[in-house]
Amino acid sequence: MKKLILAIALAFVGHSVTAQTISANRIQVTVGLASPIGKFRDMGHNFEPMGFAKTGVQFGLSYQGSLTKNIGLGATFNHRINQLDLEGIARAAKAGENGGPADPYLSTFLLADFYWKVPVKKVELYTKASVGGAFNQSPKAELKGAGNSLTILPANKFALAYGVAGGARYDFGKMGLGLEIGLVGTSPKFGYDMSAMGGSKDLKIVQPMNAIHVSSIFSYRVSH
Repeated sequence: MKKLILAIALAFVGHSVTAQTISANRIQVTVGLASPIGKFRDMGHNFEPMGFAKTGVQFGLSYQGSLTKNIGLGATFNHRINQLDLEGIARAAKAGENGGPADPYLSTFLLADFYWKVPVKKVELYTKASVGGAFNQSPKAELKGAGNSLTILPANKFALAYGVAGGARYDFGKMGLGLEIGLVGTSPKFGYDMSAMGGSKDLKIVQPMNAIHVSSIFSYRVSH
């Protein structure tokens, strides 16, 4: 009888420790690369919504809270920087000169996150879906070629943002290290003054700004 009581007590303690770990609330710092895809990277012409964006950097801060063993909610702040590919623009325009200087594309994301988690001992595997908004800025650029020059002023626009990702985290004590790969996207409608080239003074262009984020995760457990 004593052995049975001891076994039940040990099982209860083990379950409590596991439950505490699973239900932990965490603050996470992320840093990594942002690789443009689709029309954010492709090179078009005639001011089609092609971004000419290079692979850049992104970093952020997030909070992850657990509702159950497998379900969690959180919030993410992320800032992304992608330089403009001036050489690509020159090739697409068949111009002999490169433009310069140019500012980067900037996006600041505020997202609500939904997690589906699978804890395996000290490792947590997860997928997440995110939705929210992004404050976006297009580059200011001086384009030169064929004896002509054009200055494009930056445009600012808020737009809906979304993301999907998967990752894994290894926990040791209150700390954790992980890797996450996902898609983060937004499509702001920028306005440009193209009157200097005989175009519209208020040209509206919907610019897809989708990128693959590869992030290193540094996590700290703040509570159970």
